[in-house]
Amino acid sequence: MRKKRIFSKGISFVLAGIMTATGVPVSIHGASGYEELRSSSLAINDQMTLFQGIYFNSANAAKTAENYLVYEPGEDITPFVSYGNDVYGAAGISRIYEIEEEAGRRIVAAANGDYFTMATGVSLGAVIKDGLIRTGEHSIFETIGFREDGTAVIGRMGLSINVLNLNTGGAFNNVGFNKTLTLNNGVVLYSEDFGPTNEAAFPTRNVIIDLESGQASPGEMIQGTVSETFEGTAKTELKEGQFVLSVALDCPYASALTILEDMEVGDSIVFDFITDNQWHDVVQAVGVEKRLITDGQIASFTDTGRAPRTAIGIREDGSVVLYTVDGRQSDHSMGMTFVELAARMKELGCRDAANLDGGDSTMLFATYPGYEREAQVNQSSGTSLRRCGNYLLFENKQTPSASLRHLHLYPYDTHILAGARLPLELRGSDANYYYVEAPVSGVTYQLSSKSLGVISEEGVLTAGTQTLTGSINVRYGTVRGSASVSVIASPDSVSLVAPETGADVPELLSVAAGETVQFSAEATYKMLKLVSDSAAYSWSVEGNIGTIDANGLFTATTTDLGTGIITATAGSRSDSVKVTVVTEGKTLENFEDEDALSLIPGTYGGLRAAVQTDPAYVHNGRKSLELNYEYDLREAAVATEGAVSVPEERMLPLDQTFAGKSPTMISAWVYGNGSGESIQLSVTANRESQTVTLTELNHQGWKLSYVHLPKGVTNLDGLSIRAIPGTQGSGTVYVD
Repeated sequence: MRKKRIFSKGISFVLAGIMTATGVPVSIHGASGYEELRSSSLAINDQMTLFQGIYFNSANAAKTAENYLVYEPGEDITPFVSYGNDVYGAAGISRIYEIEEEAGRRIVAAANGDYFTMATGVSLGAVIKDGLIRTGEHSIFETIGFREDGTAVIGRMGLSINVLNLNTGGAFNNVGFNKTLTLNNGVVLYSEDFGPTNEAAFPTRNVIIDLESGQASPGEMIQGTVSETFEGTAKTELKEGQFVLSVALDCPYASALTILEDMEVGDSIVFDFITDNQWHDVVQAVGVEKRLITDGQIASFTDTGRAPRTAIGIREDGSVVLYTVDGRQSDHSMGMTFVELAARMKELGCRDAANLDGGDSTMLFATYPGYEREAQVNQSSGTSLRRCGNYLLFENKQTPSASLRHLHLYPYDTHILAGARLPLELRGSDANYYYVEAPVSGVTYQLSSKSLGVISEEGVLTAGTQTLTGSINVRYGTVRGSASVSVIASPDSVSLVAPETGADVPELLSVAAGETVQFSAEATYKMLKLVSDSAAYSWSVEGNIGTIDANGLFTATTTDLGTGIITATAGSRSDSVKVTVVTEGKTLENFEDEDALSLIPGTYGGLRAAVQTDPAYVHNGRKSLELNYEYDLREAAVATEGAVSVPEERMLPLDQTFAGKSPTMISAWVYGNGSGESIQLSVTANRESQTVTLTELNHQGWKLSYVHLPKGVTNLDGLSIRAIPGTQGSGTVYVD
């Protein structure tokens, strides 16, 4: 009964793509206050279709995201159950894939199964795998079962596992099979499927039976002979080809303990696995937590909580719906109540339906056609995938080939903002939807309508300018494929976002003069984000703060400082942000602390510097710098254009060294006199002395002045007045 334990390398896969959609619309119980936002469908193979939908639930004013598979029974794609290596101990989904693929199964889809005990991983209900009952007991819980041809049944198995000693007549009825032994649950029957031991944590009475005939299938019997009886204080080993009957020595059922003590080596024991007749041909099954629908009638529920859910149902035509709804995620999906879940399953056509494990256990995986590995379809509510006690999976029994028969485009269904660009990914598969390498040349793309936009030879879509839904078609010889696309010209909202993180930008941004900043935006339609890029928006700047190009690249001015507004617009919607252009963290001097000045007031040739306290000539604080100057250049020769070389004895020395990142600008408030001279600064950049102009003195009164510094500036060395060549002049100005 026990398969060889197999280990293999780990697997991981992330589907790179965008799941937005129009696809095949599926309405959702409008009477319950649901409004469809988007829905889509994709054929996973010839027997399975994936449906995805997002809805707005007015009952809790939140979104609801559903993902479900519709399975058409058949012999090519069939369901099966897995619990990993052992019934005891939960297993992660990646481990399940490892184990089953090493066993030769080609998995195309998977979901979590029955409820289980978190501490042990043991399923609460029954599990049938490959025709054998692996765990179960007489219970009120119902079960979902599958026959060899994939047809399904939901209901009570009527499972009763009975044990009879043919030598003494001693018997046990309704024993637990591969369930956790406790002090109070009486006799439990174990096989090697449970694990290496029976995991008993207290003294027990144990009887080992060597199996001789039969199998643990629904409606079947097994016969064996007692080979050993003993009392144990430790866990009892479980071996292939044997059953073990165990009971706690301190259990309250004295008669059961007596019957077990009366068993002797050589006794013939019969195990009868009784079920209702309709379960005799079931080869795969897991328990279900509660019935949602019975013969078309929705059950009554007292639990009103909303959570992630997994459910399964059978339609009138025999097809199976494996359903998940995400939950406990306010920005994505808050889940469903049992009333909502049952109503949804009925709307999907289910005659019978039941609830599986949910919450953090809810998960749905599929191998998208054209891909080699599985991807998670739903969005789990937990920070990581829960290790579950059992899973329901589907395998492809057909053999892969290297012949290309299908082309697939991803994203397979998308909403895109008018004018946006979207590179499409081309994938290939064979007749059975196994991965085949897609062609790299000779591929032709075509849009169902020219108004959808333009698509390049490389498969890059540039969306058109009007709202329209259509298809993108691809062809390689006689092999074809398609994807759906909806162009949205008038989004419901536009938001400026940070390019790296997608987070909303703050209300006010500061940008250093001369610097560039890449702006990005997002647009939504029916509460969901559209595919877009910066080129899909119209960008504008108010104020003399710089320029912005068609792709949202802003370049701050170097000739002015101040605050303006940058706006992104799509359709009739827009979003704006205030931007202040500033120097990068450096003012010339504040002059408030005379003991900490980077200059020494005094007379330097024709330039005299002094600290001024007259409020009429102070812009910030209580002090400023007064500069008195005079010069006579009527007989001086002008050697060069631009800054006039100032003798060292006429320059006010400055002693500022920039540690770390150098500033890009220096700013100061200057009280001008309209004389036409200039204030200039001497700096050291890249070990060379350079002179830059802070401001021309063409203005009268206060003005914020600034200069863009050379790259690599390390020192501010001096301040001087640039005279007007060939003239005589004098004046007084103030710097703060």
